[in-house]
Formats: sequence, C-alpha cells, structure tokens
Amino acid sequence: MWRLLYNLPGGKALAIHTYHSLGNEKMALQRFINPIFILVATVTIFSSFAYYVSVKESESLIVQTQLTNDQVKIRLETYIQTRLKLLKLTRQLWHNHQINNETRFREYAELQESTYPGLLAFNWVDENQVIRWVVPEGPNRAAKNQDLKKHPVVGPVVNSALKNKQLTVSPPIELYQGGLGFTAYDPLFRGNKIEGFLNAVFRLDPMVRRSLSKGVFDQFYLRLKGEGKLIFQSSKNLEAEENSQFTSKNNVVIFNRHWEIQLTPKRSLIDKSFTMIPMFSVVLGIVLGFVLAWFSQRLFKTSSALQKSEFRYRSLLEDAPDFIIELDAAGRVVFINRGFSGLLVQDIVGTLFIDYVSVREQESVTETIANVIDGRTRQSREVTIEAVRSSHLWACSFGPQLRSSRLGCLVIAADMTEERAAKRLKARLLAILEATSDFVGMADANGQMVYINQAGRKMLNFTDESYIGKPLSSVHPPEDFRRIMDEGIPAVLKGESWENDTTFLRSDGEKIYTSQILLAHRSSTGELRYLSTIARDVTAARMEAQERQQLLEHLRQRQKLETIGTLASGIAHDFNNILTPILGYSQLAKSFKLHGEELDTYLDKIKLSALRAQDLVRQILTFGRRAESQFAQVNLVSLVNETLELVRASMPSSFEILSSIEGPELPIFADATQIQQVIMNLCTNAWQAMTDGEHGTLTLDVSSAKLNDSFFDVHPKLNSGDYYRITVSDTGKGMEKGTLDRIFDPFFTTKTVGEGTGLGLSIVHSIVIQHSGEITVDSRLGEGTTFNVYLPQYTGVNVSQLVAPAITKSGHERVMVIDDESAITDLLSEFLGSQGYQVTAFNNSGLALEDFREHADAYDLVITDYTMPQFNGVQIAKEFSAIRAEIPIVLLSGITNTFAEEELKAKGFRICIEKPFQLDSLMSDLRRLLDSEVRSPSL
Repeated sequence: MWRLLYNLPGGKALAIHTYHSLGNEKMALQRFINPIFILVATVTIFSSFAYYVSVKESESLIVQTQLTNDQVKIRLETYIQTRLKLLKLTRQLWHNHQINNETRFREYAELQESTYPGLLAFNWVDENQVIRWVVPEGPNRAAKNQDLKKHPVVGPVVNSALKNKQLTVSPPIELYQGGLGFTAYDPLFRGNKIEGFLNAVFRLDPMVRRSLSKGVFDQFYLRLKGEGKLIFQSSKNLEAEENSQFTSKNNVVIFNRHWEIQLTPKRSLIDKSFTMIPMFSVVLGIVLGFVLAWFSQRLFKTSSALQKSEFRYRSLLEDAPDFIIELDAAGRVVFINRGFSGLLVQDIVGTLFIDYVSVREQESVTETIANVIDGRTRQSREVTIEAVRSSHLWACSFGPQLRSSRLGCLVIAADMTEERAAKRLKARLLAILEATSDFVGMADANGQMVYINQAGRKMLNFTDESYIGKPLSSVHPPEDFRRIMDEGIPAVLKGESWENDTTFLRSDGEKIYTSQILLAHRSSTGELRYLSTIARDVTAARMEAQERQQLLEHLRQRQKLETIGTLASGIAHDFNNILTPILGYSQLAKSFKLHGEELDTYLDKIKLSALRAQDLVRQILTFGRRAESQFAQVNLVSLVNETLELVRASMPSSFEILSSIEGPELPIFADATQIQQVIMNLCTNAWQAMTDGEHGTLTLDVSSAKLNDSFFDVHPKLNSGDYYRITVSDTGKGMEKGTLDRIFDPFFTTKTVGEGTGLGLSIVHSIVIQHSGEITVDSRLGEGTTFNVYLPQYTGVNVSQLVAPAITKSGHERVMVIDDESAITDLLSEFLGSQGYQVTAFNNSGLALEDFREHADAYDLVITDYTMPQFNGVQIAKEFSAIRAEIPIVLLSGITNTFAEEELKAKGFRICIEKPFQLDSLMSDLRRLLDSEVRSPSL
C-alpha cells in the first residue's frame, strides 16, 4: 500500500524534494507520506463504510416494504375473493329452488352476513334491475327499491353481468348506505330467461382495515387506487409524500378490476431502519484504521445477515395468521404476535392469558398450562377465546418454553371459527343436494365420478357407492358420451355452462332421457378441480311427445282420406270429361280423311287432354302420399293453381270460384304436400259451408301482406319479417262466436254424424304453425267466413331465375329398351330411331339379359321398366352392372316417387323417368345423361 502511494503521479518527486531538504530520503518519505496516507486512508475507509451502510440499510427497508406489500396484496385478494365466492354458491341454491323466495333468502342471507364479516349488505335485484330484498334491512334501507339502471356507474355493470351471464364487480362507488365501496352482481338465469341478480355490497374502509393486521397501519401508510382515483387512505398525514423513494407499488386484481396498492414506511420506521456510524479518530493510526476498517466491514456483513434473518423470521412470526403467544410461569403474557387480530384492540402484554378464555373453560385451561409448565409436556385442545368484539374457537397447542432459568409456556393456535362455519354450511348444502328430486353429480378432472345424490343413485339404480371411481362413459351411451366430450367439455372449459338433452344408462341397461346442465369448477389458480352436472328425467315427457306426434301424423293422414272421399265424385266427373275428347278426337282422326292442319289440330287436342289427365293423377297421388315433412323452396303460385284444379273438379258447376294471385313467383320454404293440404281443406270447408243454397262464391286471394307492429303484438309467436297471405272466403251462412272459439279444436265439428270427423281445421292449424306461420278466421252469422293464412316469405335464391342451358335432343348412341308393354317399346323405338339413335327393344327381360351378356359393349344406354315378369328393373340393373359397371341405366316407372335419389343410385340407376312422360322431356333427360357420361365416364 505504501509503495502504491509512493508511485502516485508527483508523489515520488515530492518525496525526493523533502529528502534533499532534510538530508534523508527515507525519513522524508515516512514523515511526509505516512501521515497523509493515514489521513487519506482513514477518511476514505470511513466514508466508504458509511456509504455502504447507508445503501444496505436503504435496500433492507425497501425489501421490508415490498414483502409487506406482497402480504397486503395476498390478504386483500384472499379476503375479497372468499366473500365473492358466496355469490356463486348462492346461485346454485337459487337454481335448485332452495332460496328463491324472500323468507328463505333472508334466512340464508342473515346466516352469511354473520359468517362473513365485512359484508355490508346481501341483496336480491329483480329482472328489471330494481333492488327488492336487502339484508340486513335496517342500515341498508336507503338501497331498497333503488333502480340500478338509473345509476351512471352501476347501470353499465349490471348490463355487463346480464350480457356476459357471469359475476361482475363494479368500480369503487359512493354507496346508497353512505361511504365508498364496491358491489358485485351475479345474474340468475333459468334457461335463457333472466330471473334477477344476487348483489353483495362491501364498504371499502372497514373491509380493508379488517383484512389487514394493525401492525401494517402502525408502520406504513397504505393507499389504494382504483379506476384512476383514490379509494382508500390509512391516514391523512402528508408525511407519506416526503418519503416517496421508499414507496412500494403493487397490483391487486378483484374479478378483472385492477387496484393499485401504494405502501410507504412511516418516519418512525425509517428512523429505526437507519443507524449512525460514529467517526473514528484519525489519531488511532494507520494500523488501527486498517483493523477497524476490516473489522467494521466484517461486522457489518454479519450484522446485515442477522438483520435480514431477524426481519424475515419476525415478519413470519408477527404476520402469521396463527395466534402465537408466550406465557411466563404465572400465566402472564410476555409476547404476542399480530396474527391474533381479535385482541390487538388493546395491549395485553403483562396481563393474564386466562382472562381472555371463555369462563366455562378457564379452570380446565389453567390446569392445562400448569401441567405443561410442571411436566414439560405438550398438550393440544380447542379453546374459546373472548375477544373485545367477538368470540372465536381456536385449536391450541400448549408446549413448554425455557428462557434461561425461567419456565414458561408457548401457545400456538389456529382460528377454527370459519372452518367450523364452513363445515356446517357444507353439511347443510349436502342435505339440500340429497333432498332434491333432480340428478346431481360430480366428477374429478379425470372424468371419474366422485358423488351422486340420492335422486341420481335411484335414477341409475345404484344401491350403494359402487359408482365412485367409475368413468362418465359408463353411465352414457357411446353416442351421447361422444357428444358430451365434443361439445360439452370444450364449452365448460371456456367458462360457459352446457345445456342439452342427453341419455343416461341405468345399471340394468335401461335408457333414461334427461335435460342436462354441465359445469366446470376451477381452483383459485385456474386449475380444473371437478365437473358437476344437474339432470332432470324427461323420459315420460319425451314418450308423451312422441305419442302426440304419431297421433298428429295419423290424424293428418286420416283427414287426407276424408278429403279424398269428399272429392271422389268430382274427380271422377272431371276425369270422364278429360277422357271424352281423347276418345272422340282419336275416332275423328282415324275415321275421316283429314288435311294436315285438321289432323294436327285433333292430335294437339288429344295431347292436351292427356296432359290434363296426367296432371290430375299426379296431384291426387301427391296429395294422398304419406311421408315425412320435406321442406324446400317452392313456388306458392304453382301450389295454389294446382290445388284450384282439384277444387274446380270437386265443386258443382253452380258454384263460382274467384281467384286473385299476385305472381308469378311467390317463393316460400315449405312442405309442398302439406301446404296443398291446407289450401284444399280450407276450400273444401268453404264449399261445404255453402251447400245449403243453390249457388255460392268461393274467393281465393294470394298476395304479399304488410303487417304492422300491432299485428305482431296480437300474435307474439310470429317472427318479424315479410309474409304472404292466402285468403279463402265463402258466401255461406257464417259462424257464431261459440263455434269460432273452438274452430281449431281437434274433433270439433258442426257436421252431422257420418259427414266428417272434425279433423280438417285442426290439422290446418297444426301445419301452419309448423311452417312458422299463423291462421286467423273472421265470420258472422249470415255474412260468410274468411280464413287468412300467413306464411313467411323465402329470401333464398329463386330457382326459376336460373337459366338452363340448351340441350341437343338428337343423337347417334346405341340404346336398349326393355318393357313388357309392346306399345311402349314400339313408341320408344320409333321415336328414338327418328332422332338418330340405334334402338334394340325387348318385351322379355330374360332375353334382354342374355343379349347383354353376349354384346355388353354394343350399347351406350339401357332403358328398363320397373315392374316386369321374370326380372324386374332392380334385378336387371344389378345384373347389367355386374357385367359392365359403367353402363348408364334409366328406370321407367308408373309409380310416383318409387325411390329417393340416394336409393336410386345405390340400386344402379342414373335417373328415374315417371310414366306417362312427354317425348320431348324424355329426350332432354336422355341427352343430358349421355352428355354427362361423356364428361365424367366414372359417374
């Protein structure tokens, strides 16, 4: 060290100059350099040491402040979150109809108010966002009947809870009861209908003070900021602003509400944390300076480590949630930590511990303490300790404590009050679950069942707890379990509830149909804890609904038969009128020598009559066909026109039909057969209502309907939008009010026995409702009756607007025709041959099969009848496809809708053409098929 100083810039020159002046360089160096070095070294060492101590003490205070801030955050979050969980628990009780009236709600709320200190009010808000029930009512009377929608801050919070269907916490607000606080709202839904809200109110100042120990407020200034404003301040003293360099900030999250914690040590704590290091005298010399510097440095390091350790363990001891107290041999309090917050309202050090024990337990506790001190043994027991404001039950451990030669007792206790209350609440909730009539069950995160209530065990035929540990897949059919895994589990893992109709399996294999709700429950850290479900047995209701649907389908079919019977005579009359010109013009064309134009005229009239017969047969078969509802885009104008043809055929000529149809395209999304049945029934009903007279007029109008809001108010089941209106009016005798009130009731009729069953209008009403429409009736005695049917307009693509490409009808392909009717094979041979096709016809399906086996490659297309002796059309298609898989086969059938499209292709046919057919239409279908085969040979 000395040589370093000597080698400093200018140091050597100064030493030599001094040496020459004194005559001794070594002495000069010692006399000049040593004192300066001692002074510089001493000042440098003590300055550095003082600075080092200051930095370490500042760091220690900052660490202490941050640790305390972290504890304040944990306590605030835990304290508030545990109280907000009360709302979620209460919601389940509400859904189970346990507390959904005012009396039960008040009893339950009063129990929670006493169980959860810090809860200012526990309220119920109705679906209109008005506070109806407040508990306790006395101090919260100002909040009763308050309309939350009018509150500028709470109104949006309640709307957010309603929109998101989840618990929502308000920002800090001025409460109706006075003071600053916040409120929590949990919406109560039953299905998609809102029933109200659960509301918990907390006043911030007492809640924050209750959640933290007194030691925090003794040593620190605490401030809370939320939503950009100050919401809590432990003191108005501005001293906290003077020490902002030690302020610790932290964020606390309360259900997505972010608050900021600012914790600043008080002046007393700062003064206590900083020490004064005395300045050592320079005269102690260089050796003492080095020794003191080295010793001070080592001493400070040891002291700093001990201080940190002492602070850490004292923090754990002082802020521990358990009660830690030291007693001397006389039972007086020597030390008590701040964890026992119930006694911190006064200084109990030096007082007798037994004074704070419940009177009925003082004698036994005194004996316990004496036994522990004398026998140096450890004993545990529950003790009721009377604090100033309340009594708490503590689980205490008494152990001997030796301090030098003095005997004593160390008591460590845990507060059991809330745990006991929680156990009692758990027992009550379990009793409620066991008493409910619905299935309630829980499964762990691995999908294994852990609990099923009594109703659930009975429903699944479990006589004991053998279900525990079994997977959920064991109580559901495979298809339902897959749906739960694919739809239900992903939904609940996102925080939603999943509601659906599912099936359970009893232990004996019987199926139980239920309406099920599935929920997921997570820990405070977000980890999935378990799944819960509530299910209601709807097996009987479902079977009843199926029986009603089957009865309705039977009634519809029965009514169709009744209508066909009513129209039979008119249809026969109209069909005879069609056959008469066919026979007459055929004889004229054969018997007379006619010019070309006259022959064409007769043949055109024959064709027109045949087409009328074809349409009439098709309409009858379509109307009488029994099938499931098949909804598609249809043109209402076409349906009405086709139905009017049947109506005209059935009504006597003395009755007039007037029609007005807005068209030509009125698209609707409907089952065409059912809509025809509606129109036919209404027209038939109108005609029969006029049969008492010799004449009558039936009016049928179809147009767009402009419906106003008042119409939708009267008919709330209608969805808003545009509608078409079908109006059927008659000039009959009308109906009285009593008849109008029952006009749509099943089996109600004004006809005599044998004239009708009374099913027609009931089925009409059912079909209209099924099509999301509405039907109204207006009638007065002597003035006739008017029915109005409203059907929603279809806004999809209109098929009539699509332009079909032109099709070339002629061809050159080789065609095999198979039909047991020679008239049909002759017709097809002559017509297809005239269009350029090479036709080979067979009236025997066996011969056709033999020819195809020998000359399979000689044909491009096969046309076969469906019903034939020896081999029918399906057998022909199967045999031909086995020989040559790609050969296109066309089915001819005189039976309407022989096969569905998918079934047709599965049996080997490309298309089906119904008899009778028009030759131009047949040619277009065949040409389209042959052209598609060229483009896609593998079709």
